[in-house]
Amino acid sequence: MEIHRLQLLSGARQAMGLAVAIDVLRASSHVVTLFAKGAERVVPVASVAEARTLKMQHPDWILAGERHGLPPEGFDLGNSPFEAAQRDFHARTVVLTTSAGSRGLVAALESAEEVVVGCFLNASAVTRYARRRNAATVSLLALGVAGETPSPEDDGAALLIESLLRGRSCDLEQIFASIRQHPEGQKFLDPQNPNYMAEDLEACLRLDIHDIVPRMSPQGLRL
Repeated sequence: MEIHRLQLLSGARQAMGLAVAIDVLRASSHVVTLFAKGAERVVPVASVAEARTLKMQHPDWILAGERHGLPPEGFDLGNSPFEAAQRDFHARTVVLTTSAGSRGLVAALESAEEVVVGCFLNASAVTRYARRRNAATVSLLALGVAGETPSPEDDGAALLIESLLRGRSCDLEQIFASIRQHPEGQKFLDPQNPNYMAEDLEACLRLDIHDIVPRMSPQGLRL
């Protein structure tokens, strides 16, 4: 198995083989949580305008996402895995647009043979899936902040999945500590920053909570 570590939206456009889109804080964790709570499909789109158009065409679909951490006007949900975990999405379709995660999924689908969603919550499930698929090439896409700046949580999750694929050990405690100490983690712990919740940070930094692998197609993500 050949493993490539790629970063940001520019890296997503270069994805090959089986691509694992990683946006730990928060899109990937949100997607995994939505499916764990019963969603039938999640449709990632690159722009807020696309999301609103789909909502107009399908009023029963749920509109979720963020820009600068907050849900755009008129959206049903933000991008919070913690809040999603409190709800039931049984048999529902969710349209998702975020600063990095949804855009990375759309970009990777243009070049990779297959695209799945990965994070800490499903790291082992992604590893097993890649092995079952007998993937010759795996592209680990650490999408970073807004798809433009590397972030420790996405790089850390990519390192973890690579370690699992190679059968190597990984210091998960050190990875989690570095995330909490970094500005990207600290903003979730800042009471003066209402765009982000401490509960989301803790919801995203859990290992192998769900044994599911959302898979991308032109029609969206499904299990």
